[in-house]
Amino acid sequence: MTRPTNHTRFRNVYEDIGLVHDLVDAIDCPRFKKEMLEVSQSIADALREVGKEEGLIEGRREGRIEGKKDSLTMLLRHKFASAVTPAIESIVHRTTSAVILDEWLLNLLTANTLKDVGIRRKK
Repeated sequence: MTRPTNHTRFRNVYEDIGLVHDLVDAIDCPRFKKEMLEVSQSIADALREVGKEEGLIEGRREGRIEGKKDSLTMLLRHKFASAVTPAIESIVHRTTSAVILDEWLLNLLTANTLKDVGIRRKK
């Protein structure tokens, strides 16, 4: 059995946060109630940290993809000039797959025509 990642554990805790509030409300002893509130605050803090880290990772990924799009567009314009239509640029900028963008960039190295790059409209 695989051990859950921190992300998975926190997500499960987050989904059950309503239960934590119900437990706190049901506690009569002020000392235990205070401790439970501190624990729930620690959980909330941990969730915020996980969210920040996930946001940074996603932002970096998106930044790399945008860089690939910009590089591909610039190189296409340089190599094929006016053959690079707004439609071709639109296809490049709508692509969200780093794998596809990498494939097109590599194809561009040996391409003799724009068609050789492999950028196609979806049918």
